[in-house]
Amino acid sequence: MSNAVTRLACAAALAVLAPAAANAAVTLNCATGATRVVIAPGDYPRYALPANAGFATLPAMATSIKQGAKSCVIVYFSMGVVSSSAVQVRAVLDNVAGDPSAIHVFNSGGVPAAEMTSFIFKSVALGAHKIDIQYSSTGTVEFGDLHMIVNYAP
Repeated sequence: MSNAVTRLACAAALAVLAPAAANAAVTLNCATGATRVVIAPGDYPRYALPANAGFATLPAMATSIKQGAKSCVIVYFSMGVVSSSAVQVRAVLDNVAGDPSAIHVFNSGGVPAAEMTSFIFKSVALGAHKIDIQYSSTGTVEFGDLHMIVNYAP
């Protein structure tokens, strides 16, 4: 097979598969219609937290929701962070980590670095649920400008 024919065959395959891949990304049962916004009070730096081996809930970064239908829950989280050591954050729903299970954030410049991420819980049952943003760090870390937005089924 010539290079031109191979390229044409690859292009045709991509044209067929691309819509399927795009559709696969949106076929998750994610009927969210309600939003809860949590903003920690105060200016940066607000929370100077000690190192901890496991995960601990960030101050003011916990909320409860009442899921009205079996669907996904999406948690958006933004923060300012200063640390000279490795820091991880994660969202947990009823003590189960979302996807991704944790993200690494790091800033050693001494100035707040804005970080933003999202977490998804793919299939959350009806009823009341507790959501927390947690951190883990090998050294002291300062967090500020904490915001959490939760989309869920009303």
